[in-house]
Amino acid sequence: MTDTRLRVLLIDDDPLWQRLIGAWLGRLRHPSFSVESSSSYGHGLELLLRGAYDACIVDHQLGTGPTGFDLLREARKAGCDIPILLLTADGEEELDVVALRAGAADYLEKSGLTEGLTGRAVRYAVERGRSLEALRQSEARHRSVFENAPYGMWRSRGQQFTDVNTALVTMLGYDSPEDLMSIDITRDLSHTAFEEAFADVRRIGSVRDLETEWRRKDGRPIMVRISVRLLNAADDGEWIHEGIVEDITEQQRLAAQLRQAQKMEAIGRLAGGIAHDFNNLLTAILGYAEILGDQVPNESARRDLGEIHRAGTRAADLTRQLLAFSRKQMMKPVVCDLNEVVGGACGMLRRVIGEDIHFTVKPAPAPVWVNADPGQIEQVLMNLVVNARDAMPDGGFVTIQTSTCSVDPSQERRYDPMPANTYALLSVTDTGCGMDEETRSHLFEPFFTTKPRGKGTGLGLATAYGIVKQSGGFIWADSTLGAGTTFRTYLPLVEMPIEAPRTGVALTASPTGAETILLVEDEESVRKLASQVLKRRGYEVLIASNADEAQRLCAERADDIALLLTDVVMPGVSGPALARAVTALYPAIRVLYMSGYAEQSLVLESGLSADAPFLPKPFTPDAMTRKVREVLDRIPNTQRVADLVPVAIQI
Repeated sequence: MTDTRLRVLLIDDDPLWQRLIGAWLGRLRHPSFSVESSSSYGHGLELLLRGAYDACIVDHQLGTGPTGFDLLREARKAGCDIPILLLTADGEEELDVVALRAGAADYLEKSGLTEGLTGRAVRYAVERGRSLEALRQSEARHRSVFENAPYGMWRSRGQQFTDVNTALVTMLGYDSPEDLMSIDITRDLSHTAFEEAFADVRRIGSVRDLETEWRRKDGRPIMVRISVRLLNAADDGEWIHEGIVEDITEQQRLAAQLRQAQKMEAIGRLAGGIAHDFNNLLTAILGYAEILGDQVPNESARRDLGEIHRAGTRAADLTRQLLAFSRKQMMKPVVCDLNEVVGGACGMLRRVIGEDIHFTVKPAPAPVWVNADPGQIEQVLMNLVVNARDAMPDGGFVTIQTSTCSVDPSQERRYDPMPANTYALLSVTDTGCGMDEETRSHLFEPFFTTKPRGKGTGLGLATAYGIVKQSGGFIWADSTLGAGTTFRTYLPLVEMPIEAPRTGVALTASPTGAETILLVEDEESVRKLASQVLKRRGYEVLIASNADEAQRLCAERADDIALLLTDVVMPGVSGPALARAVTALYPAIRVLYMSGYAEQSLVLESGLSADAPFLPKPFTPDAMTRKVREVLDRIPNTQRVADLVPVAIQI
């Protein structure tokens, strides 16, 4: 059974008072008491410090040695905080005040002491002690919350902080709470923004989630979100506030980064869609210009057609740049050494930059293997070097360097969204005019340029950005106005070559044939051009503008059809879906896809295997007939129905 009695230690050198007080407390109930006595200072202090007592009664005069005051002071110094009541026999004036100030729970004169008074004094002292302990624990808990909160917390009076937590000290870069509490809030922290917030608080009592700019001790600005409430006005008229503050600088940076990424993605989708539709038009323009060039005998007319063809080719280059930015161009990645790619491009780059610019290449001491399209990496390099050249009209220095670098988890935030990994690094540094932050924020947007009208398309860096992203990499620009620029391109590093480079095939005369080809294309101009070219090369051509017409022709002429030449993206049923249906019924029919898009992800989403025969638009008549012949001449059954992955496609 649990003992609920209050344990009292009585220290008095008078045996009579020991017996009397012990008897009084022993007779009381509700609560009842258990009393242990000691006759000396030393023994009593020893019992007090090691025992679990609820209260202690000690005589002020313990013989000629130390006093009850001395015991009180030693107990408090040792961390003993149980209630201690002082007894005195002489009733000295002001001794009660001194005792209470020293930490005594009560002061009792023996001359007026009774059983009831003694029990009540001890009971009240115990209850007060328990209340004070609960209060101390509550304050300790709240102080712990205050000190360990992840957000800055403060209390202020006028323009001075009167209490601050560790998070706020760290956030603002001060050395200590005292250092921070010595500043003038308006002058050193936030100019007028804080005072305006305080004015709102005094008017309506509180302000929540106010976003404003504060200034750290080192002068660096940070964006914060604060909530403040008014406590009261001090006696001297100063306003007392308390508040909580969160550093949202990083949040705002990430939000701006997300908005920029979404903007780039939206522009990319728009650019890719425009390029796709434009490629259909260019296919017809370039194709008919080439056909007419072979037919027109007049030299002047042939020159005019040549100009049309050259203009169309330049337009095709423009759409390729748009597709590169929107990551919708065909990539042919192989494992290659970045040192070799840069070395192979040096001759061309030296001719581009001119003689007034010093050109330096610093290759890594060992091969830097990446899985990328060497031609596209050369394009990135060319665009970056041309940008560097244009930033140095009076000459300067361009340095190209290859290396490897590791981004560890502690650096992820700086390079977000680039994950921690080991990367191949290609950097291009110039000593040109540099750029400000506003210019840098738009750097990779298509058609953004700082060059005079007619001096650039604004697609060079956008193209580089698209190629790098499609290659699984990241590109960053560091620049200071008047101090040059460094572009850093990070590509995933591979350990060793996993695929040998492919060799080219010598071109011959445009091939012909006599097979039957089912042509499916929803764009009329492309459909007419392809049909005309194929017929002139000897093929029989069956024409369909959609999947329904194509399936009907298959049912009628399945035994004759050798090749299905189909666009990938069509209204209704897509080209891959049509191919699955046709080859499931007629496995001998080969398939060749064509599209104004060429992004690998589009190919996979549309249900094509990565190595499915593909003809990107815009194409010339010669390119089309060569690709058709190549597919028809393949060993039978190399293109299996299993290569066509079933997926649901929405047009």
